[in-house]
Amino acid sequence: MSKIYDRITTILKARKISLTEIGENLHISASSFGRTLREQTLSVEKLESLSEYLNIHPSLWWIEDEEVFKVEEPRSKYNYAQKETNDEVIKSLLNQVSFLNNVVSEQLIIIKNLSKK
Repeated sequence: MSKIYDRITTILKARKISLTEIGENLHISASSFGRTLREQTLSVEKLESLSEYLNIHPSLWWIEDEEVFKVEEPRSKYNYAQKETNDEVIKSLLNQVSFLNNVVSEQLIIIKNLSKK
């Protein structure tokens, strides 16, 4: 179990995330979070919240492969893992807008033709 706490500490240091910042995210004080790490008493709910904040799937804390937790760059405000999903959503929305433009154009033609009669 201590491996999880070592990983948490390593990631926080590598990403330059303070205990205060994490504490605010988990709705506990920085000193409480520090004590939780030292005493290794992090609840499942807090670990899930921490995982979400760090953009790490909760199950990865128990994986033996240390490569999963190699941190080479500081935390970015831009979530690269989410980029593909966002790009897909944008593409879908653009397709829907294009479709709706075609529908409106067809409706305008119909209205124009009806008004001529």
